[in-house]
Amino acid sequence: MGSDYRWTEQVPKLIIIDDHKLFASGLAGLLEDDLPEAAIEVYSEVETALEAANATGPDVALLDYYLPGLSGAEAIGKLREASPGTKVIVISASLSPADHQVSEAAGAVAFLAKASDPDEVVEAIAAILRGERAETAQSEAPAAAVDLTQKKFAVLTLISQGKSNKEASQILSMSPEIMKSHLKEIFRRLDVANRAEAVNAARQRGII
Repeated sequence: MGSDYRWTEQVPKLIIIDDHKLFASGLAGLLEDDLPEAAIEVYSEVETALEAANATGPDVALLDYYLPGLSGAEAIGKLREASPGTKVIVISASLSPADHQVSEAAGAVAFLAKASDPDEVVEAIAAILRGERAETAQSEAPAAAVDLTQKKFAVLTLISQGKSNKEASQILSMSPEIMKSHLKEIFRRLDVANRAEAVNAARQRGII
């Protein structure tokens, strides 16, 4: 392995947040070998990780999308609030295009599959630390069939999960007015009149 990460300033700080301790420790070991200058901490609970992020301002947070008691999108939002300068990379066993799209709409800079080749994971993280865009596999959202943007697809996915307008707007860091505008456009494109009809129509058409 090996990566051209070219550190130029302070020691980069990374945190790994994953309740699967075996995977988290394995990922930490991989990064310690390939990014030896990085300081790496591992957390199995989001609340503890949020406290650490607020106190230390890590450069990158590697976040499992499915954690107990909190959705991936909510965790991304809380991390960005606790440490605005931290780049959030989702690393998940999920291959769902919806999870990918919602993650990026919520503010994640990359979405990596846990099944990815180790070299790809290291290179993606190193690219983010260099201030570059990570080259990762892109998930094609079914929403393309009705010409929904990433944000609108994220809104539709969140309301299908039972989130209120207020909760969805907070997760996606948008104003209530913009949320209403997105919903209005979703209703128009799906030819429906309300949230429940939108969710039903999206499921029937295989969008979510």
